[in-house]
Amino acid sequence: MEDVFDVLAEDHEEIRQALAELEKGPTAATDATEDQLMLRKIMTEELIIEASKHEEIELTWLWPAVREHVPGGEQLADRGICVELEIGALLAELDKLDASQPEFEDLLSQFTQVGREHFDFEERQAWPRLRSALAPRAAAELGGKILLARQSVDARLSPYVPSQSPPRSGESARHGSFG
Repeated sequence: MEDVFDVLAEDHEEIRQALAELEKGPTAATDATEDQLMLRKIMTEELIIEASKHEEIELTWLWPAVREHVPGGEQLADRGICVELEIGALLAELDKLDASQPEFEDLLSQFTQVGREHFDFEERQAWPRLRSALAPRAAAELGGKILLARQSVDARLSPYVPSQSPPRSGESARHGSFG
């Protein structure tokens, strides 16, 4: 079974790969076509969804574990949570912009920098301290809880997965459909 660090490292790697792909461009400033800009926006929307899910999971599971198990974990968790909230605000602003707007690239660049620095902070400071404080079994249990939470977040945030039971005969489906 994967432990908490394996599960979160997979998320970090996926997000890093998405950022690297977006950094390659093309951008509005490098004369990207309308189709290329549309693809860039779609890729960014996918990044926003994945990063948002990751941030929610860390706020719910990682930082409380750091606070509870790591000596001096309160300050470490507070620092991590502050950056998580900053990232969430950047993602919300980025989501409002079109890829043809200059502010889009500025915010994407800002998110890329803050996100990478935050991953480094977690991986180099928070994770080693939490790893020393948790028994391997506890780290594996936390990893399992995070995997379950990820499924719940996936279901809640996916536009194609209804968040309620299907309508009974004669009722209309309002949520999760285009009708």
